[in-house]
Amino acid sequence: MADITKDDVLLIAPELSGVSDATWTALIDDAYLQLNADVWGARLSLAAKYLVAHLATLSSRRGSPLVSSQTVGPVSVSYAVGTPTDGSSEYDSTPYGREFRRLMRAVAPRMAVL
Repeated sequence: MADITKDDVLLIAPELSGVSDATWTALIDDAYLQLNADVWGARLSLAAKYLVAHLATLSSRRGSPLVSSQTVGPVSVSYAVGTPTDGSSEYDSTPYGREFRRLMRAVAPRMAVL
């Protein structure tokens, strides 16, 4: 299974074409850190696409990358990463997050925790 690319995500979310290449790289890397290939199996790339599209949408809405902190040499920067307060999941805030949650339910029997 090959890693997804920015172009793969743009096929399902063309409105995200303005996201910077650096943000794409970070979000794709982050998505694969969150997804266990043994659990997702053949759906890994599909799940990664929807998770990245969700994260990129949230990033675009905030106007800053979804990064809690970043350090380069002696310079460090932190960003606020909000969470919903109404009891809903942050995944519910985008159509891509909702599709990712649907995909999670499909593999739920193999997941230890949802």
